[in-house]
Amino acid sequence: MDWNAYNDCNNIDNEGIVRLTQLEELLIDRNSNITNLNHMVNLLELHNNNCNIDDGGISKLTHLNTLSVINNTRITNLNHMTNLKTLHMARCNIDDEGIRNLTQLEVLKVDHNDNITNIEHMTKLKVVDLDFNKITVGSCLLLIKFGLHIKECYYRLGNYYKNDKNYEEAISYFKLAFDSGYNKGNCLFWIAECYRMTNNFDEAIKYLKYASQNNYDKDNRVLLIAECMKMKQNNISRQ
Repeated sequence: MDWNAYNDCNNIDNEGIVRLTQLEELLIDRNSNITNLNHMVNLLELHNNNCNIDDGGISKLTHLNTLSVINNTRITNLNHMTNLKTLHMARCNIDDEGIRNLTQLEVLKVDHNDNITNIEHMTKLKVVDLDFNKITVGSCLLLIKFGLHIKECYYRLGNYYKNDKNYEEAISYFKLAFDSGYNKGNCLFWIAECYRMTNNFDEAIKYLKYASQNNYDKDNRVLLIAECMKMKQNNISRQ
């Protein structure tokens, strides 16, 4: 079965696929007529993008090991798919409750879905791409503990520790995020800001200058250098 068959056959509906009971792989792209796949009980891999399938239309697909749900707000519950190993969700309405039983996942990609915040139960994950969603601090720490060095998690933890005024820990995570290539301009600014908050003005100025000299300073934060130098001078005067 050619995965691309449906791309140019958007008039196919449920009746047109009713006999495909042995299908193992299926791609449905921009087709609003197909709504029910429950007769395809042998499906192992399903990719659906911009279609009208809802929870009822996939309720019997318990053998899936690979699933993509993209631009589909009708699918919200995947808990019956306990064999899933690979899951890609983008611009959909699936939330934490809808994936609570997916403990066997090894590959997870989540794009533009702030409903997913907790993946601590997915202890078998080997590959994760979060595209920076609102993943909890606990989930980030767990992923790092498992050896998954995820740039979004480093940045998330940097923000968490910064807000908690644990500036030393925040600096270490912002540096890891920077080294991994994530949001370099903001990383440099927050590293400098954390140093400034601990009165380490030399380091703050160094990182601000580095941001400016390497064209990471899109918000003209180099102006903070003058403020840091002034604060440094005032600090010396008090001593």
